[in-house]
Amino acid sequence: ADESFDREAFGEPLDGEKRQFRFIVSPEEANGVDLQAFARDLVAQMEKDLGRRLVWAAVNHHNTEHPHVHLVVRGVDAEGEELRIPRRYIQQDMRARAQQILTRELGLRTEADIAEQRRQEVVQERVTSIDRIISGLVTSDGLLSAKAIAGLKVHQKPTVLARLRTLARLGLAAPGNNGAWNLAQSWYDDLVRLGLRNDIIKRLHQVAPGEPSRYRFTEPADLTAPIEGVVRARGLHDELTGELFAAVETKTGELHYVRLTAEAAEFVGDGDIIRVGRTTESWIKPTDRVLVKVTERNGGVYDPTAHLQQLEAVGGTNAPPRDLVAGNVRRLERLERYGLVARLPDGTWQVPPDLLARLQAREATQPRLALRIEYLGAPLRVQTRYAGLTWLDGQVVGEAVGPRPGFTKELAAAARERAVYLMSLGIDGASPDKQKRLEATERLLFGRRRAAELRASYEEAAGTFTGKLVSCPPLPSGRAFAQVVDQKTNRLVLVPWTVDLRRFEGRQVEVDVDQSKRVSVRPPRRLSRGEE
Repeated sequence: ADESFDREAFGEPLDGEKRQFRFIVSPEEANGVDLQAFARDLVAQMEKDLGRRLVWAAVNHHNTEHPHVHLVVRGVDAEGEELRIPRRYIQQDMRARAQQILTRELGLRTEADIAEQRRQEVVQERVTSIDRIISGLVTSDGLLSAKAIAGLKVHQKPTVLARLRTLARLGLAAPGNNGAWNLAQSWYDDLVRLGLRNDIIKRLHQVAPGEPSRYRFTEPADLTAPIEGVVRARGLHDELTGELFAAVETKTGELHYVRLTAEAAEFVGDGDIIRVGRTTESWIKPTDRVLVKVTERNGGVYDPTAHLQQLEAVGGTNAPPRDLVAGNVRRLERLERYGLVARLPDGTWQVPPDLLARLQAREATQPRLALRIEYLGAPLRVQTRYAGLTWLDGQVVGEAVGPRPGFTKELAAAARERAVYLMSLGIDGASPDKQKRLEATERLLFGRRRAAELRASYEEAAGTFTGKLVSCPPLPSGRAFAQVVDQKTNRLVLVPWTVDLRRFEGRQVEVDVDQSKRVSVRPPRRLSRGEE
């Protein structure tokens, strides 16, 4: 709001904040506007309209074709009261206020300006303001009657007719009888997807210029087989949520646009080798089991206030009770959109006793497909001289051929360099014990390094160890370990990381290592009465 802005202070949690409001404000003539002054004027007007002082911050972005403002408004106002912004204000009034400010700054748009905007929108392969006019006139069966077209304003009619001809070119509309038009049932959604596709092409071209014919948009529903390749670059998929994407080049030269999950964004970097596959997510979340358990004791009703008081009285939770209850309410709001729970007038929630069964039934009728992203190895330049088994060691490498030999060519060169390096270690690339030797070397070197960092002793001998299990970042080989430092002897033991170990993350465990170096992990045994 002013020059006294404190970035760190703004990021601190606020009591009672259940939500935040995040906007992208993109003036059409942004290059002729002082975006900082514009953002401050806009929020000042919002404060007048809403009758309260807001806690907010903004940043100007000039990294796209159209400069724009990212605005974050906190969920409580300057007096600490919960903030709610009416849906209509967000959808309509806020836009109108922004237009008024810009009109004062730039003056009224001329007829030539308006005509130029319409001309540009007519041919765009994405949803435009003209399409929103059409969607308000078309019937449920896709008919846009001649009468509806005749009822348009004088300046709208030629624009709408020109836009319909563009939709016909795109295969989304066709002329009907007596001046009517027939639109495809999914014409609007198809335009949304087409706009997204064009945005993806632009993003891919920015981070990995090349022929658009090799670009692929990887969606879970379309992924029939996993893809493997090198991450050429990462970029921003959604500026509002901060979601990232990776441009992944395969051996065939195709460049895949892969949306990264929050977890994958933490470990996937430029040059890394990854595999992208498809998985099915469960409809049932851990929160659902908690909700069912709590409501069973309360006649099928979840009362957030009563649950908060209960958690505060009992104590011992891993997270603040207020955060746990807020998470439950967010989940209930989502379940409400699915028609599975009902919000009651007093702020409580009606939860059916068979909620879990209903969610499980949806896994068969409405499977939730998602991308599964696996880290396979570090960049090739690292793998070539790495004292451990790598993804590169398992590749059958041929000569680089074809119109796009980029990754294949790099792979062939890296394989030759890798062979020379293995020979320097006294390892024959064709030796049957190569894998075993490299895996043992990697584990030993990593264990010694981690032990030195933790000021512990690395232990590979058989025995039982008790301590906190902590996952380690993936190694250049793609393998990952969890570490346990025995709390009594300060000895470090490494455990191969698996998905099953996630439930033990950060918890006390017992690790058994037998004479064959097989490892098992379990919760610590509780001492019974009389046991020492």
